[in-house]
Amino acid sequence: MEKDVEAPPRVDGGLKGYEALAILGLTRKEAELYLSLLQLGEASAHTLMRLLNIQQPHLYSLLTNLKKKGFIGWRHGRPKLYYVKNPAHVMEEKIESIMASLDILKNTLKEIYTNSRRYREQPAVEVIREPRNIFKLIKSVISRTSHELCILMSSNYMVRLVDDVVEKAGSGVRVYAITFPDLRHGLVNAFMEGGVRELRSNSLGRFMLVASDCTQTIYIPRSTLSSGERQNYAYFFTGVEMPAFFTHRFYSEWCRSNQIFSQAVRLENKLFSHRMFVYELTRLRSRGDSGIMVRVSGVDTRSGSELTVRGWVEDVFAEDSDTVYFTVRTPEGKRYSVGGYDAVTEDIEAENIVIESITPPRQSSELLDIA
Repeated sequence: MEKDVEAPPRVDGGLKGYEALAILGLTRKEAELYLSLLQLGEASAHTLMRLLNIQQPHLYSLLTNLKKKGFIGWRHGRPKLYYVKNPAHVMEEKIESIMASLDILKNTLKEIYTNSRRYREQPAVEVIREPRNIFKLIKSVISRTSHELCILMSSNYMVRLVDDVVEKAGSGVRVYAITFPDLRHGLVNAFMEGGVRELRSNSLGRFMLVASDCTQTIYIPRSTLSSGERQNYAYFFTGVEMPAFFTHRFYSEWCRSNQIFSQAVRLENKLFSHRMFVYELTRLRSRGDSGIMVRVSGVDTRSGSELTVRGWVEDVFAEDSDTVYFTVRTPEGKRYSVGGYDAVTEDIEAENIVIESITPPRQSSELLDIA
């Protein structure tokens, strides 16, 4: 017959202790039992029932679970004694198991993420009515831009946005602006002094547009913000597909517009939209820079898997606004053609593009020969 053993005070593992054991797969009751047994060293079922004030069937269920999970063992005898295994060894086994599970989870999630890349951010469209609401939204989208802002706006509204646009340009955002049908007084100097990358104009704007970081776009019919219109509305798109589509439309208008001024291209570790990056490439190459090192992250158009390449830009193709891509050669000598969103014929559908370095022409030739 088992002797009565004076049970130690009931263990309070504390919230963090229970949470830590929960990470290792223990329920709250299992954690309480484990910590009590850890303090006792070993104990019989009778002692544990008395200490934890639980019924025998419940206790045996908890003990069985702890043994299956590798935390305890038992010695046969009269009575049977339960003991904890060396916590250090248990932790090592659990860590190995968790790491193996995380590797499996990582690969599984990566596959799901790749296969559903077009739906990473649920696309949405909203119709905005009334000029004051549209103008408020335009200012809000501009303020949230982090890397690149493309804005096509009538001149009477562009002058009202000067402060907002200049503020973003001053913070390092690349701003490409098109205005129509004319240039308002002071706009050119304000944009040039404020750091806007380039300003263009044309006499017949087909629509108005604000494209922010290729993730948010406001599309506005040209007549919407004109006085006297009964129906005033704009479309606000978020997600991937429509903002990318309208950034391409902006590029088409960009090619049709007349340059008013252009600031020098600067080396910057900021993301580019594909079309405007190709435009900057043509500018760099026109001034003689050929050693342009870039990092491109996107999707392999053949396998659908994620891909990141780093190398020198070799060729740029931008003969028209619809067929625009460039090629990259890696230090290992591999060549990739890089297209924009929804690319089909190119090797990579680019999502992120960063210029890492620009090497003077003579040095870049040497580097390319070595690669």
